[in-house]
Amino acid sequence: MDNSFKRPKRIWLIFIWFLFGGLSSIYTALKLSAGHASVPTGLDSNIDWLFYVQAIGLPVFTAIAATCLFLRMAVNRWLFAIVLVLSALSFVHSFFFKSIPEEYLVATVITMLITLCLYSLITKYSFGLLKGSYYKNT
Repeated sequence: MDNSFKRPKRIWLIFIWFLFGGLSSIYTALKLSAGHASVPTGLDSNIDWLFYVQAIGLPVFTAIAATCLFLRMAVNRWLFAIVLVLSALSFVHSFFFKSIPEEYLVATVITMLITLCLYSLITKYSFGLLKGSYYKNT
C-alpha cells in the first residue's frame, strides 16, 4: 500500500460509522435473542430468521463493504449496491408484511427512508471513486 496516500475524510467517516454500527447491531441482536434485553411494547417479539438477516446480516455486510472501501478494494461498490437492494426489500417487507404498531409507524418509515437515501448516496459515491482512481488495481 502506498504510504503517501491519504484517504478522503468521507471514507474515514463511512468506515468508522458502519464498523461501529455493525458491531453495535450484533451486540443488540444477541442481547435480544438471549433475553437480556426487551422488545419495546407493541412490537412483535417473535424472533425469526428474517430478524437475524435484518439485525445482524445487513450491518455485518455494510461493515464488510466499508472495510473494503477503506482498503481501496473495488468490490465494495457492488457490496454497497447489494446492501441498498436488500435494505429496500427489507423496507418493503417491514412496511407491508410486518405489523409495525401505529405509534412507531411514522418514525419507522422516516428512519427507513433516510437510511435508503444514505445507502444510495454511499453507493453512488463508491461508484464515483472509480473515476478518481481511488481503488487499487482497477
